[in-house]
This record gives sequence, structure tokens and C-alpha cells, in this order.
Amino acid sequence: MEHRSEDSQETKETDLTSRRRWVPLRGMTGAPAVGRVREGFRRQGATADALDWLIIGGGIHGTYLSHFLTKALGVGHERLRVLDPHEVPLATWRHNTENVGMEYLRSAAVHHLDLASLSLKRYAAVARCFESTRERPATIAPYGRPLLCLFNEHSQRIIEENGLDRLRIRGRAEALKPIEGGYEVQYSSPSGGSRLRALRVMIAIGMDDATCWPDWAVRLRTAGMRVHHVLDSDFSRKELGPWRKAVVYGGGLSGAQISAALAERSPGTVTLVSGHEMEVHLFDSEPSWQGANFMSSFAAEPDPAARREIITRERHRGSLTPESREELLRLEKRGALDTVNVDSSELSGEPISDSDFRISTGGWRCEADLLILATGYDTKRPGGEWVERMVEELSLPCAPCGYPIVAPDLEWARRLFVSGPLAELELGPVARNISGAHRTAARLEYYLE
Repeated sequence: MEHRSEDSQETKETDLTSRRRWVPLRGMTGAPAVGRVREGFRRQGATADALDWLIIGGGIHGTYLSHFLTKALGVGHERLRVLDPHEVPLATWRHNTENVGMEYLRSAAVHHLDLASLSLKRYAAVARCFESTRERPATIAPYGRPLLCLFNEHSQRIIEENGLDRLRIRGRAEALKPIEGGYEVQYSSPSGGSRLRALRVMIAIGMDDATCWPDWAVRLRTAGMRVHHVLDSDFSRKELGPWRKAVVYGGGLSGAQISAALAERSPGTVTLVSGHEMEVHLFDSEPSWQGANFMSSFAAEPDPAARREIITRERHRGSLTPESREELLRLEKRGALDTVNVDSSELSGEPISDSDFRISTGGWRCEADLLILATGYDTKRPGGEWVERMVEELSLPCAPCGYPIVAPDLEWARRLFVSGPLAELELGPVARNISGAHRTAARLEYYLE
């Protein structure tokens, strides 16, 4: 009997995974090759101190792309760095998922940091996080959505085994300017400012600096009330002190998850307020967006404003998974949690004492001493001032919504690439997700070979 080595099995699976990531669009023929250094990655016209690649942003996208570029496309570890404000990879991801009380991911088990699609499923058999929680399945149907602790443990193993943590430079990008053969990025860090040069730069930042705050909530916080946003970097659910009455505002998945977590901690003291009727969707966009049918028609639309309309329409913003909705109903039934739908345009808040405030509409009111916003992120382009300066100084093309207009290879300017939210006018509604990072890798693999 013929036996295949582990290496040959992994190579075959990586090849199949690459083809699965690759969504053929108009003008893209054939399929990308795998596992060899591309001509496009050889150093041409570079100064000796320049990196081949600098990735700005070390979250899910930046970490996955650093793994993909080094392992699949053969970029040497010494020729690539990831610039991120946090010491360790996925710091914001871990912070936010812990704060909202996530138990299972919303994405399928094939979406993770490794290059082989079945890697996470295989890892579940040896994962340490199950030692005290074997009553919970590793994944749930449909699509095998994984337990958060399994995803995190698997991610850490991929990071350590592939030395991805050693690629990081701690710092926050402040400016980017073109130089001969590439770019120079100025950044600030706890130890002071510095500069990095690279032939190619990938901007893979998220929306961390753009949480959405309603005006009435800003006024309450300015008045000294206890008001937090669940996705803000300075919020910690575990460090919340006691409360008399807590209000969670936001009818999406994050609002449902943190409401459930707070209600388990202090039953009967939590009200979830939604500005719309709660909608239930398995994913935050239809699964068909993972394939060629929807994406081909999206790519055929030349107008970036029309593409923005498609993304807005197709993304299920503020929706719940079926499991989260069932959990809310269970908590409501036993009196641990109240849920209220209101007209968000009529919602207002006012202080009524040094610590208490009142939230009300025309026909509903609630007095509380703790408000947690679960209103997601703003719709503005991420990156803040340094990206705004870069757009102006380099005359980078942007759509009316402010987001980049990029080529199919995700170049915003020559050798300047984007991933995540900045790539959504090219990659569609899935751009921000883990699968969006995979889609970015597929574009690089196809166009830069």
C-alpha cells in the first residue's frame, strides 16, 4: 500500500485551499500556482536596508498575511515586518471577543490563520482548551463554526510554530511617503519614533479607532455618567464594578452577547435596547458572497458608489445568529433579561443624579447607572489623520464614501496594497472578515506571480 507523507498531504491540501480561496473574476484565467517564490517578489531597485514587505496592522488580517507571504510565497522572515501598536498578535481581537462574551465564532471552521483549510478541524482533537469544557462541541452546525477558545489556541499555535510573533515591530504608523523603489513609514513607539523602508507596504488596519457613539450617549459620558462602548480599547467587562441597573444599547450580535453575559452575572438588572426589530442571519452577509457568482457581478459594476450601495444592502449590519437569539429568549423567559425595541431617532438621555441617568423615547423610559454601547463601528474610512494625509499627499483615488478605489490586485498606488475594510470596494461585503484576509491572499497570489 502506498503511504503519503505528512508533508505531501499538507502540500496537496494547501494547493486545494489556495484554489478554494481564489474566486475567479472577469479577466482572471487559469489558477494560481502554489509554493514557489514569485518573480514579483524579487528585489529590484531596492536599497540594502529596505524590507520586501511591511504590513501595517497586526490583527487577524496582518497576522494571516504575514504567514501567507512568508510560508506560501517564500518571502524571507528577515525581509518582512508587521507594524502594530500591540506587543502580541491578535491583541485587539482577543480583547474585543472577551469583552462581548463570544462563545462561538460566526465564521466557518475553514477560516483561520493557517494555510490548510482543515487545520483547525484537525487541531480540535488535541486542543488544551477542552480539558475542562468537554461538554461543549468544538464546532457547531452549519459550516462548523468553531468555539472561540479553540480558534484562539489554534491561532497561537500557528503564530508560535511559524515565528509570526518575531516579525512584529511595536509602533503606530504616523506617516507614509514614497522613496525610490518603495516607501518609508514613520511610526511612533513607547521607546520613541523611528522609520522603516520597504519595497511594498500592505495596510491591513481595522476599525479600532472608529467606534460609533450616538450624540446622546456622548453627552451622558461628558456629564460623568458610566458609559462605555464594548469595542473601545479602554473597556473591560471583567473589571466592571457592581451596578443597580444596566442598559445595553445595540440590537446586533455584540449587544446580544454582552447582554447575555451581564444577565448571567446579575440576573434581572439588564435591559437590552435595540433601535430596530432584531434580525436573525447566520452570517453577516450571505454565504453566496464567498463564491464567484455574487463576486463576478460585483466586479462587473464599474461605479464605486454603486458598489458601496451593494455592500450596504448586502451586509447584515446589526443582526444576530440563531443561537444568540435563542439565548436572549431563554434569558427573557426566566426573567434574567429584558429586551426593548425603540425608535432610535427619538432616543435621548439625561442625568438625574451624580450617578444615575434616564434614557427615554416618546413612549418608553428607563433609569440606570450603567450604559454599554454595542453600536459597532462608524462608517468612515479607518486610519484617521495619517491616512488622510497620505491620501492628500499621494493623490490616492477614493470613492465618494472616502474608501480606496483599488486595482483588482488591491494596489491603491504602485506597491501600496490594502486589506480589510480598506479593500471592501474591491472585495465586497466579506472584506472585513477572516475570509476577507484569505481573499486578499488569493489576489496577491494571482496577480503577483
